[in-house]
Amino acid sequence: MSEEEKKWIEEQAENGNLDQQYKITQMKEDYGHGDYVFGAKLAKKYEKSLLDTGYVKMVDSKIYESKDNIKEKLRWLKYGVSKGNGKHAHELGEIFESGEESNPNRELAMQYYIIADSLGYPISKLSILKMENKSPSLWTLVKSYYDLSYSRLTGSSLGKFCGATLQTSKELIFSPMSNIKWWQYLLIYAGMFVIAIIIGVANYRIESSVASGKSTGWILPLFAGYGFYNVVMMDFDPVVKLNIGHLFAVDGTFGDATLFATLPTWIMLIALLYAVYIIISSTISGAGMFWRFLMLAISVIYGVFFGAAISILAAVVFVLGIIKGGLFSGGFNNSAPTPATNPVSQKIKVDCPHKTLSGGCNLNNGWSCHVEEGSSSCPYGVREM
Repeated sequence: MSEEEKKWIEEQAENGNLDQQYKITQMKEDYGHGDYVFGAKLAKKYEKSLLDTGYVKMVDSKIYESKDNIKEKLRWLKYGVSKGNGKHAHELGEIFESGEESNPNRELAMQYYIIADSLGYPISKLSILKMENKSPSLWTLVKSYYDLSYSRLTGSSLGKFCGATLQTSKELIFSPMSNIKWWQYLLIYAGMFVIAIIIGVANYRIESSVASGKSTGWILPLFAGYGFYNVVMMDFDPVVKLNIGHLFAVDGTFGDATLFATLPTWIMLIALLYAVYIIISSTISGAGMFWRFLMLAISVIYGVFFGAAISILAAVVFVLGIIKGGLFSGGFNNSAPTPATNPVSQKIKVDCPHKTLSGGCNLNNGWSCHVEEGSSSCPYGVREM
C-alpha cells in the first residue's frame, strides 16, 4: 500500500468514515499475521469506537473470533441485535433453527427471524416463509436478494446497482427456494436472445427511417462482450465498481487500480463516445436523435447484462451443474464434493471471516477467495489486482 493511500485512509477515518476506521482495525502486515499496518493503538481505538456504535462488520469480526466458542458467539450476536443489527438477529435465527447451540428450537428461531425482518434485514422474510412451509413469490425472491446485495456494496450508486443486479442473478440461480429446472434455464437463454434480437431489429428500423450515416448496431454485441469478459475473469462486481469509481472520481478508488484493470472500461467509453458522435452527425431530425439515443442507452445497459448473464448461466450454472451432477435434476444439487473428487480440497485453506451468499470472501488483506458449501474456511486464495 502506498503512503498516499495510507494517508488518505487515516484522513477519512478521522473524519468519521466508518468503513475506513474498520479497515484500520483489520489491516495487518504479512497477509494478516503481522503487526497492524496503522499501529495497534490506532486500531484498538477505532475497534472500541466501532463496537460502541454497533458497526456490523466490527461485530462480525468478534463473532468470527469466537467461532469455536458457541456461548461467546451467541453473546456477540445478541450484542449486535441490541444495537439494532438485523443481520445478527437473522444469524441467531439460523443457529437456533439448525440446532448449532444444542437442539433445534424452531420457536426461538422464528422469533429472531421476525426481529431481523422488523429491523429490515432483506432475506429474513424468506426464512419466515420457509419455516411456515410457504413459497415466496418471484418478486419477494428478487427484491430480497437485490436489497441484500445492494446493502453490502460500497461506492457509486451506479456501481452498486450493477453489482447488486448481477449478484441477485447469481443468488436466484443458486437459491434452494428458487428450484429452477434445467429446461427453465433454456427458456431464460431463449428469452434473452429474443430480447437482444428485438432490440437489434428496433434499432435497425429506427436508423433506417431517421439516419443517413453509419449504424450503431455494433454497440449491443460489443458491450455484451464486455459483460461476458468481466464475468469470465471472475471479477465483474469489483471491476465495475472500481472502473466506475475512476471514471466518476468516487473517493477511495485510487491505489488498487492499474491501467490493465481499467483498460477494457476505457475502451468501452471511447466506443460509446464514438457512437454518440455517429448519432449526432448522421441523424436528420430531433425526434429521431431522441429515439437513437434511447436505443443506444438500452443497447449499452442490456448488452452488458446480456453478456454477463450468458457467462453466468453458461460458465457457472452449466459447468458447475455438470460437475455436481445436478444439471438435469429438478433443481440444483448443492451437496459438497468429496475430497477424493475435489482437487481444490487438497490445497492449503485460508480462514474466511465473512462469507457471502454466493460463496465469495473478502479477507481485508488484499486477498479474496471462494468458499465451498458449508465450509468455514477458504480452499484457495486468489490475489486481487
